[in-house]
Amino acid sequence: MDEASKLLGSGIYEIIKAYEEILGERLVSLKKEVYLLIDEVHYDVKWSTALKVIHDTSC
Repeated sequence: MDEASKLLGSGIYEIIKAYEEILGERLVSLKKEVYLLIDEVHYDVKWSTALKVIHDTSC
């Protein structure tokens, strides 16, 4: 997250949405489980809210 935050000015939520756009579908619609391994999560000042929203929309 340090590079995404510093270089791109993006947070976790924006990165996940961009990844879904590249895949052409939402993560929740994938047939396989998806694991997010996020290093240096604290660089996203909204990390706890972003992960809660991602989790809540995937259940």
